[in-house]
Amino acid sequence: MSLIKEDTEIEERKIENNISEEIISEKIISEDVTTEQFESHVPIPVDKYRNFLFFDASERHVTATNQEAVIRAAKDIKNNKVLAIKDHGGFHLVCSPYSRDAIAELRRVTRKEKDPLYLMFDNVRSLSRIFLMSSLENEIITCAAEPIVMLKLKLRPFPLNLFDGLYCGCSIANTQTRGALCVEAGVFAYTEAIEYDNLIIYQDLEMIRFANEHKISVLSQDWVIPFPIEDSIIKCIENKPILIRRARGFAMEPIKLPKNDLIKEISVLAMGGDMSNTFCARQNNKYTVSQTLGDLSHQRVYETVKDILRDYRETNRFQPDVIACDAHPGYYSGDLAREISQQTNTPVKYVQHHHAHVASVMSEHSLDEAIGVAFDGGGCGGDGQIWGGEFLICKGGEYTRAGHLAYTKTIGDINGVRKSEPHDSSDTSISSHTITYDKTFDKSFDRLNNKLFKTRNINIQSRIKKNAQNIPIVPESSRDARKTAFFHLVEAGLYNENTKLAMALKNNIGTINTSSITRLFDTAACLLELENYNHFDGQCAQSLERAAELAINSSLARIEMDFDISETLEPDYMCIVGFIGILRTLLSKIEPYDIIHGKITNWYSLDYRRALALGFHHAVAKMINSVCKRLREREEINNVCLAGSVFQNKILTEMTYKLLVESGFYVFRNELFPPNDASLSVGQAYVVSQKNSRDDLKNSDFMIE
Repeated sequence: MSLIKEDTEIEERKIENNISEEIISEKIISEDVTTEQFESHVPIPVDKYRNFLFFDASERHVTATNQEAVIRAAKDIKNNKVLAIKDHGGFHLVCSPYSRDAIAELRRVTRKEKDPLYLMFDNVRSLSRIFLMSSLENEIITCAAEPIVMLKLKLRPFPLNLFDGLYCGCSIANTQTRGALCVEAGVFAYTEAIEYDNLIIYQDLEMIRFANEHKISVLSQDWVIPFPIEDSIIKCIENKPILIRRARGFAMEPIKLPKNDLIKEISVLAMGGDMSNTFCARQNNKYTVSQTLGDLSHQRVYETVKDILRDYRETNRFQPDVIACDAHPGYYSGDLAREISQQTNTPVKYVQHHHAHVASVMSEHSLDEAIGVAFDGGGCGGDGQIWGGEFLICKGGEYTRAGHLAYTKTIGDINGVRKSEPHDSSDTSISSHTITYDKTFDKSFDRLNNKLFKTRNINIQSRIKKNAQNIPIVPESSRDARKTAFFHLVEAGLYNENTKLAMALKNNIGTINTSSITRLFDTAACLLELENYNHFDGQCAQSLERAAELAINSSLARIEMDFDISETLEPDYMCIVGFIGILRTLLSKIEPYDIIHGKITNWYSLDYRRALALGFHHAVAKMINSVCKRLREREEINNVCLAGSVFQNKILTEMTYKLLVESGFYVFRNELFPPNDASLSVGQAYVVSQKNSRDDLKNSDFMIE
């Protein structure tokens, strides 16, 4: 079998000559690999086929039961049709992973144009023929929790529209439905059945309606799913498992964390954030965290969270002493916290977003103090701006901002009036407020007239409370890396044409400031022409990471670049991390105007862009190490906590970890909880537990802390 090696010549021919994916795929398929090799031929006990029902979309009723139902379902997969299956926690949509047309249809039905799809194998042996797998990954993928594990490809028998990166989420068929289907159909691709929002479909009648609408069949079973829950996702970094999504097999299991002397014996209900929402119940130093529940701006998700939370409180007779939530006054999670507060006469305490990220790491490792590196897409900062590239000094339940990525002005939705209730996305008349640049900025974007900064409408989820309109959120326009790149070029003084949009930025017309390093990753991916749009969270950053890893695989020397770090003393000490030098290096062979106006004649070679991507990652790691050393010198703290969704990046995390350890730091990161927003509730519970006793709460007010 041949190892996967994305040849430079093939990649450049794909870019320049638009060679079809089928041709490229054939180049990296070993000749001795066939579909049949990966199909299971192990007989399954007859009782495993009990209770199955096959709903035929064309006939609109149940047409087969038990073993015949599974055989009919497998036939649909082999005939390259999309099928819905009922599994633990909800319905999944599945298809053959070998058919480009079937995968395209699955993406059409789910509206997941670029989102990750997963692969289901019947056993480890067949999986290990296609993916590299360490002993740790082998142990994880076969554990009782049955998680999805992100594995690196070594052989590609699948079309590129299944996944075009180096990693894919894989799992072993251990449940009744998956096991029976794998026996009859072999390996299959799957994803959650989601409609309009991030909540998996889990009710039979809802699935039947969905199936009729999309003309797909359903393999179901005659039992009821009480609440939706998705599969857990795990990625191994530095030979340690990192939970990307903490759900089935891990959620709602009480975790006893190391006791910290500063922790007060109070019970806390923490509501997390709005994206990747979780809630956390802390009692007797045990933390019970829900599965990742989705985006609370959707009505169904909001109501489901209320139902799950009510069920948990009633079942466990849980009455918190205090409720914690994010400090952003426009978050729906805050609304839910205040609603429960009024019902139970329980005080609410507010925790800053990035402080909660760092605190979630501190809670796992029982730290009294640490230098917190909180890197993510953005959250409401203590100064009313969008933070996301933060260095915090955390002591006990307090934090001080000691450094950050330099602010960039962006134009987004800061004046929208948030709805009084979460919206139902299926009703487009009330679901969103669509903002275009037609009146103010359309002519400016028309002048750009190129593929890099093409105008598009921006669908904005209005989430700002009427009494807090000046507190920004991360706008939906941040998904467009072309606009993000434009904002960074203007901020860096590398684009000086006096367009109306550039003048609006320079004159602070409708602008908001962000220090988000995720947006800088988006900019780098865009300028290197790796990805221009985030169809799912972190897509541009993942493309940049993939390019860096391919550079490592090809033994390419990284192209060095550096951030500009300065220090301020007034009014407080602060490290400001400038990025102008980074952008200049990324643009070293061409002018920004050439990029913006699409006049590029000699674009970077593919290897050169990969070397730049690797250099960018190393520059971020060096910058983190440099700032932490400065802060250690001032604060005499040797603990560093790496927190936030950016540290799901394997290349960056491993580089940063290595440099920090070499500098003598003790480095900590999330291990029991995801580094993304799903860990916010844990951090909130930890901070509030450090700062408050029951006596403190008796006369507590509701002010933001």
